[in-house]
Amino acid sequence: SPLFYFAFDPTGIVGVVEQFIRTGKQIVVKNMAFSPGLDHKAYAAQYDSFLRAVDEVRKLERGSIVIDTGAAMEALLRLSLFGKLKGVGTYKYEERNAEMESLFARLFDSKLNVIFLHGMRAVWKAIGDGEGARSAKTGEWEPDRPPEIGYRVQINARAWREKLPDG
Repeated sequence: SPLFYFAFDPTGIVGVVEQFIRTGKQIVVKNMAFSPGLDHKAYAAQYDSFLRAVDEVRKLERGSIVIDTGAAMEALLRLSLFGKLKGVGTYKYEERNAEMESLFARLFDSKLNVIFLHGMRAVWKAIGDGEGARSAKTGEWEPDRPPEIGYRVQINARAWREKLPDG
């Protein structure tokens, strides 16, 4: 504590944060949700707002930064650089990779804990060869995150939320 929560996907926190605040936890939530279809400058301004907030929080002597989700944060980074998510040549990713490194340096160069939250996505596998080839879900799941986050953090943990018959 205090906890600085950057909510790129704020849909899952409604009601949860309030429970912790009632117990005396200090939680500051910054809504970072962004809409599709904005222009390049709007995305760049929102990403700059995120970086300024991170820089302010880093000055503190204690606390934690939570980024929910890492994939949405990285999508905003790409939108701020390219103005789009698809149709960007791989040669352009040098700029994206450099910005990710800069962001990691910012986040990790502090006395605060940094936690990235991620959703999960289904794993798909190609079945067959040639014209009859298709893809199918394997029944397994993997973190939906930019690949380098899994290698740059000190701990990777998975948690499951199970729906029981009695609710």
